[in-house]
Amino acid sequence: MQSLPRRSFLIGGAAVALLAACGGKSNSSADTTASGATSGGSAGGGGSLAKGDELLMFQDPSSLVAGIDQRFALGIRDADGALTAGGPETLLLNLQDIDGKTIAAGLKAARHQSASRSYWVTSYRFDQPGNYQLVSDKAGHAAFTVQSKDKVLVPNTGDKMIPFDTPTTADKHGVDPICTRDPICPFHTQTLTQALGTGKPVAFLVATPAYCQTAVCGPVLDVLIGASKQYADKIEFVHSEVYSAKFPPSGAQPPLAPALDAYHLGFEPCLFLAGADGVIRQRLDVIYDNGEVTAALNALVA
Repeated sequence: MQSLPRRSFLIGGAAVALLAACGGKSNSSADTTASGATSGGSAGGGGSLAKGDELLMFQDPSSLVAGIDQRFALGIRDADGALTAGGPETLLLNLQDIDGKTIAAGLKAARHQSASRSYWVTSYRFDQPGNYQLVSDKAGHAAFTVQSKDKVLVPNTGDKMIPFDTPTTADKHGVDPICTRDPICPFHTQTLTQALGTGKPVAFLVATPAYCQTAVCGPVLDVLIGASKQYADKIEFVHSEVYSAKFPPSGAQPPLAPALDAYHLGFEPCLFLAGADGVIRQRLDVIYDNGEVTAALNALVA
């Protein structure tokens, strides 16, 4: 997968930049990708979608695996391509194989709010790899590929965290700036290696607030900062940037930060949540709100 200054997903046959800022290499050991696009779409509860609205998957299509619960974060864009701040409380979706056979009917995706954007979340555990699609009751669909776990390099639920020396205020480890949030976030006092060695659960976020094209990385980092205050003595928090340097005036992409290689990431933001044993309990890709992250953090200390 080609490295790009702005990560692009294939939506309806056209490449459009969505939420992630970074390029990076493919996160799959197999050269497989899928495009996702839905159109129309209707919902139960809380309102309806306007004519021309489209349902989008906020996922990296090569990171979905069989055998574990997969979180799907969905968004709606209007006819002008803008991500909506409103929408229904629930989206009703059918999961089908690529031939149109229904595997699960009436999946409910509940609405969440991150900054000015609405998004909807559902989950499903796939028994086996294959090509699938989420279909709305107005025939909109999002096609994607699920792979066997051995073909996906991005760590997921059940995998051990990968220790490495993330940049800190004491040692930048070749990354400057170490945090593009203004002011700098509080998650740079220790490396990820040190955090994993404390014997506490760890929340590790890869995100670049300054360079996220659709301004999602900053909000999710702020959400994590807010949520972290009640877990200060229970969970270790670490943040890593996506780039090793600032973007120059020319706009040429600077080198990627070590986090992208260490975790095989071709997308961001990405939040890894690990237990005290260093095993990942959950991964929140691209977008989340206070409710989702608080529930995930509570699960780490339960």
